[in-house]
Amino acid sequence: MLRSLVGSEMCIRDSNFGPARNYSSLLTMDHQFDFYNGGGLDVAFLGMAEVDVNGNVNVTRCGNKLTGPGGFIDISQSTHRVNIMGSFMTGGLEVKIADGKLDIVKEGRIRKFVKKVREISFNGATAQSKKQVVNYITERCVFNLSKKGVELVEVAPGVDVKKDILDLMDFAPIVREPLLTMDPSIFDTALMKLSSRNFGEGGDLSHRITSDMVTRTVYLDLSKMAFNTLADIQALDHTIVTYIKTNFPNQKVHLINTYDGFDLHPELVQEYQAMQERHLAFTESVRRFSSSVFRRHKVGQAIGVTDNHSGSAQADAIADRLLTEDTPKDVLLQFILDNGIACSTVGFENLFNRIAKGADTINKAGVKKIITRLLA
Repeated sequence: MLRSLVGSEMCIRDSNFGPARNYSSLLTMDHQFDFYNGGGLDVAFLGMAEVDVNGNVNVTRCGNKLTGPGGFIDISQSTHRVNIMGSFMTGGLEVKIADGKLDIVKEGRIRKFVKKVREISFNGATAQSKKQVVNYITERCVFNLSKKGVELVEVAPGVDVKKDILDLMDFAPIVREPLLTMDPSIFDTALMKLSSRNFGEGGDLSHRITSDMVTRTVYLDLSKMAFNTLADIQALDHTIVTYIKTNFPNQKVHLINTYDGFDLHPELVQEYQAMQERHLAFTESVRRFSSSVFRRHKVGQAIGVTDNHSGSAQADAIADRLLTEDTPKDVLLQFILDNGIACSTVGFENLFNRIAKGADTINKAGVKKIITRLLA
């Protein structure tokens, strides 16, 4: 974010804010704040000194110091997606990353998640009333602001939830079940290769589409994908059309999508809708499922469990079928790869590692609990 300067070619190191050479455009401060207050930002990334049980954030009063908010209030009040970022603790905190895990070398002395912030710079209740999407991101965990309060949704690999998080908070957050694991590649020095993980190598999306040949059902998993360019939509269009024409020549299919966490650039809405209209020539029906329903339907079809159950009952039936004695180990292993690891659930990672290492016995009661949590 540049307050008075946009499109700079070269920043000048100076005590003044924002000077540059060879800039392509220049906005005055008042115009820049008009842009903020008019909702011009899609997403904001801001700091924090304290967060409390109601999701309020303090950035202006730290100890005996009173700091001006700068553009924090203008930006946070008018942006739909707000990411509040900072270390979980402060005052001497030392951490390091290695092998996909976070190591807390020395814990901080000062807590940042408190019962009540000293001063409200960002109001959680107001954000809820405006339906803002609010995340609180730290080095060891991620919270979001839900209708019920601050919710713990992700933890870093190598972190003890009770010792390193819950015991160091002045309030008890809601803990999501299942609790997700932050992407291990964040905690490694190697490149994350985000583009190839989203679209596959060379823009290939074939790993996102599967089918049931008997029922002519095509499953398209668009969860956690971001489409920011026309080329992204064209890659998806090519993948879908090629897959259907190759696997179901001269036939129409039932298309089931899941869009959880899906993000589409506003300027691409018309192009995306046009693509969907073109696909009507290849589809007999199109349905949109949440991730859990999507997984239940897909897995249930594969192992012969019908949809004639409630969500929890179908999840139980799928778990029972997967855990029967005659289920080959590779079938269970593939289910874990397709579902658990993709969702980063800690229990599934542990289960996968046990089976992959040749464990002959597993705790079926514990495994069933994990499966039903994932699918219900």
